[in-house]
Amino acid sequence: MKKITISVLLLLVFVAAGNSRTIESTGVLEGDVISSEKNEPVDWTAIIIPELKRWQSTRDGHTFRFSDLPSGEYVLKTYRIGYKENRVTFKIMAGDTTHLILKLTESPLEGEHVTVTANRTENGSPLQNPDILISGKSLRKNLGKTIAETIENQPGIAQRTMGPAPARPIMRGLSGDRLLLLEDGNRTGDLSATSADHAVVIEPMTTESIEIIRGPETLLYGANTLGGVIDVKRNAIPNRLSNRITGSVSLAQESVNKGYSSGFNLMVPIQHFSLHFDGSFRTADDINTPLGTLGNTAIETLNGAAGISLFRSWGHAGVAFSQYTSDYGIPPDPLGGHPSGVDIAMDRRQSVSEVEVESFPGIQSLLLQHNYTRYYHEEIEKSGTIGMEFGVLSHHLSGKAKLQPFAFFKNSTLGFWSEYRDYASGGLSFTPATKEYSTAFFTYHEVELGAYTLNGSLRFDAKKIQPEEERLSRTVGLIRKRNFSGFSAAAAIERTFTDKFKSGLSFMHSFRAPGIEELFSEGPHLAAYSYEVGSADLDAETGN
Repeated sequence: MKKITISVLLLLVFVAAGNSRTIESTGVLEGDVISSEKNEPVDWTAIIIPELKRWQSTRDGHTFRFSDLPSGEYVLKTYRIGYKENRVTFKIMAGDTTHLILKLTESPLEGEHVTVTANRTENGSPLQNPDILISGKSLRKNLGKTIAETIENQPGIAQRTMGPAPARPIMRGLSGDRLLLLEDGNRTGDLSATSADHAVVIEPMTTESIEIIRGPETLLYGANTLGGVIDVKRNAIPNRLSNRITGSVSLAQESVNKGYSSGFNLMVPIQHFSLHFDGSFRTADDINTPLGTLGNTAIETLNGAAGISLFRSWGHAGVAFSQYTSDYGIPPDPLGGHPSGVDIAMDRRQSVSEVEVESFPGIQSLLLQHNYTRYYHEEIEKSGTIGMEFGVLSHHLSGKAKLQPFAFFKNSTLGFWSEYRDYASGGLSFTPATKEYSTAFFTYHEVELGAYTLNGSLRFDAKKIQPEEERLSRTVGLIRKRNFSGFSAAAAIERTFTDKFKSGLSFMHSFRAPGIEELFSEGPHLAAYSYEVGSADLDAETGN
């Protein structure tokens, strides 16, 4: 028992002696890191002792401490972005603490000049290079009762109007079927292009931006684009995933007609989804002029949409639903027609779906869209009688493949577009119920050669117009099935002189098949104060 006790005591003595020698042969290094110019603490500095392979980042913002350092002489290095590398030699005394104050000299980061240039070709934008983009403060400052009024101050743009509500843009003197008006890259499904009394079913208060384009790119969206393309961006289907909730609210008031309008946009991200909500309300009385009140010019419009998109690594998919309801008046014609004017009640319901897949071999993105629209409107006389009514059901299916840049081709797109349209009218209208079937294929290419940019497009359209019944009219001719087809082409060359000055030349050949009204209309159109007579033998229209 005594031998065991003695052995344990001897072991404890040896351990204590060893610890004593370890403590006596090591020391501590501590210190602060400050700026030599400002004498202010410098945080997040890396402190390294290479010989001992010891390092740490400054604690509490600017202090550091190394314990159990073997006695001797060492080199300490410091690294910090924005400061010069520092080297200090120090000694560690056994059982002692060494304190250092490290002063770092500022060294601003410098790099080579980098110039970044790019074309505005977002995947989310349906137009390649808008000639005019109206958004943000510029859009809010110019908001009008209609899209035509909102953009009428842009160069080369005016408006055609038959009262404050049914206004439609005119570009380069062209309107109607020769100027394509889109919403989020899709057809609106209304009848605004066919008659001056028919309103455009797009509300400025829920608009996020307006893109105006001319030139070869317009053939990506239609053959009847000699005037140009106007695309009103609502973004009902979200094309980006935000990291926070965003939105806007707009309020407007007009004294000329005691009018009020309000609108909102809201984008809500939820994990891989993005939700969009928008809505607007507009109301106004008759317009007051210096000569008195212009009767039957009141308007009341309700508009709203909801959409959702799923975003994944392969791209996104989304759907949206919208409704537009409007009641407005057509002012009376003092020389004839209705002395009290005509009221129009309009309703459009639309569903849109799209899928965009990115990064196919040789393809930058592939976009597929489907658009279904139900449109109906009544033209009501002051007695309450429905003078005319129109209904249109339409389906649009389109696909666009944006190719990867190759050789001299910086921007190339291939695609197709198809439409089914079911048209009917009633009341005093004698235009027969008719179905339309349309198909188109198109391609667009852009080439850069130094300071010159060349672009061109080619489009083929085919259209079948099939009335519900075949009959002979003494004024219109033989109402029958008609088929039309033709090519449209455009080319342009542009020379860049400076960032702010360019000059170019463009050429376009367009094909346009006649519309149902141009072929088969026969009778009065009371709201437009006109008597319309079509020609069933019309040929397709071409323009240069």
